[in-house]
Amino acid sequence: MLLLKLFITAEAAYAAYGLIVYFAELDTILWFDKEAYRGLLTATFVNRNSYATYAGLGTMAALALVLRYLRHMLTTDADQRSRLRDFIETLTSSGWLLAVAVLLCFLALLLTESRMGLMAFLAGVTVLMLGWSLRLPAGRTRKIGLALMTLPLVLLVLNLSLSGDQTVARFASLFEQGDQRFDVYPLMQEAIAERPLLGYGLGSFESAFRLVRDENISVLFRRGHSDYLELVMEIGWPATLVLLSAFLLMLASALKLYLSRTDFELALLFIAATVQIGVHALVDFSMQMPAVVFAYLFLAGAAFGASRRRTPS
Repeated sequence: MLLLKLFITAEAAYAAYGLIVYFAELDTILWFDKEAYRGLLTATFVNRNSYATYAGLGTMAALALVLRYLRHMLTTDADQRSRLRDFIETLTSSGWLLAVAVLLCFLALLLTESRMGLMAFLAGVTVLMLGWSLRLPAGRTRKIGLALMTLPLVLLVLNLSLSGDQTVARFASLFEQGDQRFDVYPLMQEAIAERPLLGYGLGSFESAFRLVRDENISVLFRRGHSDYLELVMEIGWPATLVLLSAFLLMLASALKLYLSRTDFELALLFIAATVQIGVHALVDFSMQMPAVVFAYLFLAGAAFGASRRRTPS
């Protein structure tokens, strides 16, 4: 639990740095000038979409601990007024840092103006909130939990109020002007059909894509903007299926822990993180960023590490 709190602290620190740079209009990453995404929040990342994934993981990690404290409060034998008082005392004493971390990380995510980053995060946080609500005891307690399912909608409204013009404009441009990544996907499928078993070699996308690129693609694509298609293109179907099966095995193990343990929030957090990253990987390459991979694997370690039962020595 201590390591998870340190992880959340680091996430909040990155978000705070990104917010300072953004509102100061510095357009720098540390002491380097930005080469891309000027005027947008990227913290110490170059790509805003990758940072949106990273910030989303931090937001959900802090939110999972808040939900854990809330569950303990809701399932005590005290009356409703005492429960509310205890929760407020916790939130204003030791728990206020978690609330600040949620706010900082989510605000940073919004200001990246990443369309799919926001959609993937909302998918993950919906799984987190729904899974948490369904594990609460039946009755008023579960009704309170289900009422909190409005949180994703509240977050979406907050996004529209803070950066609504930019977000709506970006979604509108997707339908009006299109996105060249959707022109790239059929070409990647053609390349996969040429070498479906062995692929072109790990890390060879940029050079291999030149073999199928046509005159309709005016932008240089160093990555495929779809981790799944790019992976199949580079290492072939058999290796891809084996690799993805490892993630599915971890997901199934986390689901088992979520259903079987009383203290289930960390397992549920890993499930929600998998949903967020899995959705975003459909149209981007966040899982190729070491910081995102390490954060995801850390949440996996937190989920499975917390599941170990201590036995008498």
